[in-house]
Amino acid sequence: MTEQEIIQKWKENTSAFGLMPEEMRVWLNKAKLPLQLYNHNGNWEDWEDTNFPVFEFDRTYRLRPDYQPPKPEPKIVRCEIVADSCVQNCLAVEHLPKKFGDYKVIDSLVRYKTFICFENANGKKIGIEDIATEIRNGGKVWACFEESE
Repeated sequence: MTEQEIIQKWKENTSAFGLMPEEMRVWLNKAKLPLQLYNHNGNWEDWEDTNFPVFEFDRTYRLRPDYQPPKPEPKIVRCEIVADSCVQNCLAVEHLPKKFGDYKVIDSLVRYKTFICFENANGKKIGIEDIATEIRNGGKVWACFEESE
């Protein structure tokens, strides 16, 4: 079963914990997730247990229906910004990967859909207006993009 299938089964669960397939019980034990417990009044209630991950085999648990797994951290592509030798007084990305298109001049980079920020050598985000000063003072600056498929 894929993780998405397991999540969906846990959201829809109506079986006691002990009757669930082992794969699903083990998956639920790996992280503290927002769970609900089917109570004696026949209602679902949010469940918090200080002894987590100890589940009673005769109780029925499910993932909260609104649970969404965390999104994976995006992979970041960093492209160094340099003085463009073709255009005087212009800053551009020297080796922009082809999948980012023909945008080279930094003014155009900010309009690209996967653009995240400009970053200096210390990993600090900087504004477009500070890039020239940073490079003139001997620093390095990168345009950061989220890698897309």
